[in-house]
Amino acid sequence: METNRKAAVAAGVLFIVATVAGVMSRVAFLTPVLGLPDPLAAVAANETRVVLGALLLIVGAAAAAGIAIAMYPVMRRHGEALALGSVGFRLIEGTFYLGIVVCLVILLAMGEEAVSSGDPAAFATPVTLVLAAREALGQVGVLAFALGATMYYWLFYRSRLVPRWLSAWGLVTIASLVVSVV
Repeated sequence: METNRKAAVAAGVLFIVATVAGVMSRVAFLTPVLGLPDPLAAVAANETRVVLGALLLIVGAAAAAGIAIAMYPVMRRHGEALALGSVGFRLIEGTFYLGIVVCLVILLAMGEEAVSSGDPAAFATPVTLVLAAREALGQVGVLAFALGATMYYWLFYRSRLVPRWLSAWGLVTIASLVVSVV
């Protein structure tokens, strides 16, 4: 039982870290910059904000994978294939979020180049493509999260580690998340 408690505490702390890092990254750092009419100029002018947003995304991606790894020993006892699948999908989710970080680094490099070249219009199409890739990576990352979470909620439902109504509510929530992404 002590192992279950340690896993639950670790997963809970990592859940809080992943949530705070993800929200802070988007709300405080990235959306105010990338939501401007000229995102390339905004990125060039707000390099520190973009870097901090990217670092928080890395922290969130690592914490999201850590949740699955922390929960694996407990979940494995109730369904090894689903537990391993949930770990795999959370790792895939983290990988897609790291792809978003790569897009941010590319935007930083393009912003510097646009400023030094004096011709930001030449970067209009590449910036649009990188922003579209960032958006697509985020949506696929959410789908990977949804698949891993579905496996968790099903295991929770079967094992009764949490009340069944709560597990069922999680399954309904994930279904609505998938519908909103698609």
